[in-house]
Amino acid sequence: MKSKEIILAICIALIAILVAGSTYAPTRNFEIKDEEPIQILFVGDIMLDRVVRTTIDKNGFASVFEEVKNIFENIDMAVGNLEGTITANPSVSVKDHGNLHFTFDPSVALELKDLGFTGFSLANNHALDFGTEGFLTTQVNLSSAGLFSFGSPSNDITVSKQVEVKGQNICFVGYHALYKEDTQPVVLEITRLKPNCNFVVVFAHWGVEYSTTESTDQKREAHRFVDAGADLVIGAHPHVIEPIEIYKDKAIFYSLGNFIFDQDFSLATRQGLAVRLELGPSTETFHLIGIEMLRSKLYFPEKEAFQIRTNILTSELPVDLAKSVDVDGVFTLTR
Repeated sequence: MKSKEIILAICIALIAILVAGSTYAPTRNFEIKDEEPIQILFVGDIMLDRVVRTTIDKNGFASVFEEVKNIFENIDMAVGNLEGTITANPSVSVKDHGNLHFTFDPSVALELKDLGFTGFSLANNHALDFGTEGFLTTQVNLSSAGLFSFGSPSNDITVSKQVEVKGQNICFVGYHALYKEDTQPVVLEITRLKPNCNFVVVFAHWGVEYSTTESTDQKREAHRFVDAGADLVIGAHPHVIEPIEIYKDKAIFYSLGNFIFDQDFSLATRQGLAVRLELGPSTETFHLIGIEMLRSKLYFPEKEAFQIRTNILTSELPVDLAKSVDVDGVFTLTR
């Protein structure tokens, strides 16, 4: 792609952005209090190519999410890590599963919007699977569907997004550690945003794949983000659940694991965590929701089947707090 074409594509993208196995468990219901706080749903890695794409083409998009779609009810925002691009390019991973360059059909953007998503982090290694053009096209396709995005693979452009919800400014900052493990751009962005944000979330793509414990680097980086003013850190990339840490009264979820992927080779990669945050005037209440996938279909695992993941989540929490953390558990922090 020529330099002039790249510059034109960037301008178009920026304008568009500105405009814009276990057994099945019963369906869970989420009741909202009389005085509604801001409701934000966070999920982990989302990959809709390869085997998942084949399933969608055969059975429809809704078939993947039918069993868990009620987690999107009565929320103000839903945000996840989009592990791939949204372009009109043909899939290369459907035919060759070893080719880890992912793209999703442009129609998926509206499907994700209709499901309940509002935004995505693009701060990951798959955002450039189809080059700069694919990255920019993804931003445009998301914006055209009414979805926001933030973060970039090199932490250098569109690092953050500020969204007004119920009169409050919620700010999202993306961080990708795999290409350039430099937190300085993210720290500077947190510092810049903080005076105008009621709540700052860092969505971090980091760590070691399939490790159920956070690395020394993850811990150091998370603490630096909180020290700079982040109110919450959400992690992705390991494809498995990692612990929760409370640092300076702020929650750090080192990895939510997969939301939807085709990594059926282990129970650890099949089970992920969705986090529903109720953001009140003086409290942050976290509702933990276990999610499981098998053959490109999501469902709720039974409590007993999720116990290993629960043990991992609570392994670094204070004893009193750990008692309230469960697959259907809730814990509250003071803002």
